[in-house]
Amino acid sequence: CSVAWFNPKSSHAELLRNAEGYEKTPSVVFYDRETGEVLVGTAAELMLDEEETSRDVKIGVKHDIGKDILIHLGGKDRRPVEIAADIFRKLKRDAEQLHFKAPITTAVVTHPAAFDPTERERLTEAATLAGFERVLLLSEPEAAAIAVTRAGVKIGNNLVVYDLGAGTFDLTLLLQTGDGNYRLPIGSRGKRCGGDDFDRALYDHCDAAARQQHGRGVGTDGQVDPQFMRACRQRKENLSLRDRADFSSVLKGEPPIVFK
Repeated sequence: CSVAWFNPKSSHAELLRNAEGYEKTPSVVFYDRETGEVLVGTAAELMLDEEETSRDVKIGVKHDIGKDILIHLGGKDRRPVEIAADIFRKLKRDAEQLHFKAPITTAVVTHPAAFDPTERERLTEAATLAGFERVLLLSEPEAAAIAVTRAGVKIGNNLVVYDLGAGTFDLTLLLQTGDGNYRLPIGSRGKRCGGDDFDRALYDHCDAAARQQHGRGVGTDGQVDPQFMRACRQRKENLSLRDRADFSSVLKGEPPIVFK
C-alpha cells in the first residue's frame, strides 16, 4: 500500500512515508495470540521468520475481501474486511501522526479494475471501520491515467495505462477531446492475474521439483510454507536485475534437507 496527499502548493500528489520511513507498506498483518497486538507491514513480515508466529500472519487479504469466509488468526476467527481495516488503520495513523498532526476523515481509495460491486463495497466498509467518514473509490489504472494527463506530459491523442499489480492486471484507455482534455470512452478492465500468481507458480514448480528429488514437498502437512513463498517472491524480483538466479533453501522436517 502507498499513501499520498494532494499538495495545493505544488498541484501534485506527493507520497507520504510510513512510520518505518518507507513509501510502501506491505499488505501483511500479524495478530499476537498472547497480547492481542496487531502488527501491519514490515513488522508483520518479520513474523514469517518463525514457524510459531507465521501461522498468525495474513498476506494478500485483498484476494479474499469479497468472500464470506472467516480466517483464523491470533486465536480468533476474523472476516477479511476486518483484516483490511487493520491495514487502513495503520496507514491512517501514520499519516495523521507523522505528517498532518490532525485527524483525517476523507480518503480516496484506489482498487483493481477487476473488483466487482461486492469487493468495492467491502473495501469501503474496511476504510469506514478504520475511521474514515467519507470514502471515494477509483480504479487504479484510471487514477494513474488521470495523474498522467494532469502532469503536463505530451502524450499524443490517446493514452493506454496498464497496471500489473500483485493480484490483477488492469487496463484503461483515454481519448483526447478537442479542447485538450481527455475522456474515458469505456470503463477500466482487469484480469485476476498478477505478481502473487507468479509467486505461487514458482512455489508450485519448486514443490514439484522437491517431491521428485527428495520425495517430499516444500511445506509440512500439505500446507503452504509462508517463508518459502516469500523467498519465491524475492527470487522472482531478483530476475528484474538479472536473467538467471540460483538459490538454495532448507526444507523443514526431520531431517531438514537442502534444496537447490
